[in-house]
Formats: sequence, C-alpha cells, structure tokens
Amino acid sequence: MDELLYDMHTLARIIIVNNLSAKEISRFLSNVWNYEGLYLPLNYRFNKRKFLIDVLDEVSYWINKKDFDKEIPTINNDLQTIGSEINYFSEEDYYNLRSYFMELRLIMIFLGTKDYIRMKLRTLLREHGYKRRTAGLNAFFKQCMYFYHIETFVRGGVLCDLEEIALNDMVIFRVLNNPREYIEAFEEAEGIT
Repeated sequence: MDELLYDMHTLARIIIVNNLSAKEISRFLSNVWNYEGLYLPLNYRFNKRKFLIDVLDEVSYWINKKDFDKEIPTINNDLQTIGSEINYFSEEDYYNLRSYFMELRLIMIFLGTKDYIRMKLRTLLREHGYKRRTAGLNAFFKQCMYFYHIETFVRGGVLCDLEEIALNDMVIFRVLNNPREYIEAFEEAEGIT
C-alpha cells in the first residue's frame, strides 16, 4: 500500500493545475501535512520542512520541465565520465490512475468548492487510456477507493460499485466522512483563514 501514499509529483501537479497563489500553496501544503499525515511517506510525517521543500522542488521542476529535460543528456554524460551507474530520464507518462484518486481526495477536502466530483465512467476510463474495464482495473479502482476513503454514487445518491454500473452512467465521487467541515470549523475558531 506504500505506492498509494501521497507523492510529491501529484501534489506539485495539483498546485500547478489549480494555479495556486503562494498563500494558497502554503495553506494547501500545511493542511495536507497537518490533516493528511497518515497518507504521507514516513520520511515526511515528522519533517514538515523536508515535505515542503520536496513538493516545491517538484513544482519548480514541472514549471521548468523543458529546460531541465534539455540538461538530462549532459548530466548523464557527466555521470558516465565519472563512472557512475546512475542514469536520469524524463518522466513523460506522469499522470496515472493512482494519482488521479489521490487528487480527487485532496481536491474534495482542501481545494474544491464542492464535497463531490462528478463524471461519466467512460470519461474516467478514456482519460487514462482505457476503453473498458478489466478485472485487474476494477480491483485497482477498489483498492484506491478503499485506501483514499472514496465512495461512488449514481443518480439519486445510490451507492454503487464501478464494476457493476454502465459506462455511460454519471458517477459521483465523495470522500467518506469528509473532514472538510471540521477543518474549516477548527481554522475559523483558531482565526486561521
């Protein structure tokens, strides 16, 4: 299950895609560290500074990706010159299902204006390169939703299983017992808004 823990790539992507200001980035990352600590890799759970620096390094990388990637051949050449077996490569296939569910959870708790996200199942599959559900894909959906405490519903608020609904059904994703209202109430009481 360690592979489902929050990773710096996805957190950086959320920051970039949502075009967060410096203040919003600070608040978002502080909230993730304060309230979602169990979803962080162990090396970040007790070191907020390292967490913040590593996420911001990833943000810098993705904002300046073309410039950094131009340097990769030179870096690899220098590493070979000194006899190193390390070889850097550019990650093109960054966005995947695991980070999608991670992103869903974080947006519903900290960034979105709604506590749910809606989309057709067909759209979810298409956006990640799938045309139909397989047994392995269904199992992975269930693993991610269980880990991130995400429930799925169809029209009328009926709880559903992604394995059993039609591809054209509109799916509503919600975080089970979403802590958003408690976080907002705590921050309001503490004057942190």
